[in-house]
Parts: sequence; C-alpha cells; structure tokens
Amino acid sequence: TYSGHPVGCAAAIAALQIARERRVWENASLRGEQLLMGLQVLSQKHAIIGEVQGKGLMARVELVSDRQSKTPIDPNTGQRIFEAILERGIMVRVSDSSIGLAPPLIIEADQIEQIIHALDDALFEMAPR
Repeated sequence: TYSGHPVGCAAAIAALQIARERRVWENASLRGEQLLMGLQVLSQKHAIIGEVQGKGLMARVELVSDRQSKTPIDPNTGQRIFEAILERGIMVRVSDSSIGLAPPLIIEADQIEQIIHALDDALFEMAPR
C-alpha cells in the first residue's frame, strides 16, 4: 500500500527539511500581504468585485453583478473571465461567482504582480459594463 510507505515518508521528511531551511513561511506571509493588497486595489477599480478575502497566499475574489445587493454574476460571465485569465497565463479557480487563488509558497514578488495584472486586464475586458 502507499499509506505510511517508507519511500513516501522519506520524501515528505526531505520536503519539510527544505521548507524549514528556506523558511518558506516568511515568503508566503510577505507575498500573501502583497496579493491581498493588489486584490483590494482591483476591488476599487472594478465594480464586478464584491468582496476580497484572504489569508496568507489563499485568496477569494467575489464577483457580483450588483455590489449593493451582492447579486452573484451569471455563470457564463464567470466562465468567460476564467478563460480570459487563463489566456494571460494565470491559473485560478473560478466557481460560478468567485475567483480562488492559491499560488505556491515560493512565489516571487514579480509573479504576484503578474497575477494582479492578468486579473485586472481580464476583468476590464470581460466584465459586463
């Protein structure tokens, strides 16, 4: 079986050791703050963003057709936005009415900026006006 297999356990121990040596949690904290700030700036630019939530490098952008009532966008718009983001080289999760982000813990500052720019461009291009 695979559960508790010595080879799998050795790989996990090695990965944990590398994470400790490189102190990846420090980078994740800094890049998470950068990501959340960038998403909050986007929420001020795009009326389609209802709310931004995040902790560390996990974030969620709620997409709405009306901010006041928090009416979710229609699923077709969500799919079009997902495709527009993907065309810009960024992989996100899109449910019917939200964008989920969870970049790797070792992401760099310029890569966070690429994510923010891709979302900005895609939302500008695809969001209903």
